[in-house]
Amino acid sequence: MPAPDESRPTFPEKVARHLEAGELGRAREVLASRLAQSGFDRDLLEQLGWVLLKMGDHAEAGRYLFLSGCQRSDYRPSIDVFLGRCRRSNLRQFVSQWSSVLRRTPVQDLPAPVLAELSARGMPLDCKGTACLEDLRHGRVTRSRSRTRLFVLVLAVLATYIVLRSVW
Repeated sequence: MPAPDESRPTFPEKVARHLEAGELGRAREVLASRLAQSGFDRDLLEQLGWVLLKMGDHAEAGRYLFLSGCQRSDYRPSIDVFLGRCRRSNLRQFVSQWSSVLRRTPVQDLPAPVLAELSARGMPLDCKGTACLEDLRHGRVTRSRSRTRLFVLVLAVLATYIVLRSVW
């Protein structure tokens, strides 16, 4: 049995068996499935990124390693490849590249490095609480107040019309 790799994250038993058998593709499939079922999980994101890194897919590995918030120096080149490919993307384009499970993550649950990148790409500073990336992607966070104001204005105009019509 090979010596354990100390830089390797801890994997669930089923995934570890696939890795020991050299079945990186199957390990990736199992981790991707678990991530789709569990939602935002930093450990799963790091594990999936690590497997993709071992498969040689640096851009995809960088995506998941970045989202995990893990700042290990051996992950940095892959994260830089991912961010380099997205350097011209605005906030909506950047978030659109993530899976729907990850976009439904509340902003408050994201790691600090991810929040810093989102802020640099124009995430509203008052975006917090239960707002999620899916809301940012569709512009719901910044438009919600203006929609409320428009609704109140329409109600006020309608009420004024009804009152004036009944008086005259």
